[in-house]
Amino acid sequence: MNPHPHEGTREVLVVFDDQAASTLVLEWSSLLAHVTQRDLAVVYVESTIALRAAALPITQVLAHAGASWAPFGPDDLERGYRVQAERLRARAEQVARRHAVRCTLRTARGAPAQAALTLAGEAALVLLGV
Repeated sequence: MNPHPHEGTREVLVVFDDQAASTLVLEWSSLLAHVTQRDLAVVYVESTIALRAAALPITQVLAHAGASWAPFGPDDLERGYRVQAERLRARAEQVARRHAVRCTLRTARGAPAQAALTLAGEAALVLLGV
């Protein structure tokens, strides 16, 4: 038996575009990583389409019910992405600890399916949490 089961092995990769959808997929992927003695790599994908939409001068947001419309831009979306990524990181670390696997989180830009295809060569198994 290899005393370092993670060395030379590829990861179980899970790709998300919304941390809200992450709980069940994180549980499954973390358990798979544990059973296969692999690390868990979580990728949070920030939508380039949403960033382009937020850059349009007509983009607005209704902050609260009954409130008026307010401007919404790429900076607002970037702040939201950072908050989502940190929530996903905390959830992933919690689940990974429970299943005794090493876990990393990184961000990417684009679309989840494209990110999964691009990163698939690094992974033993790829899951999409979209």
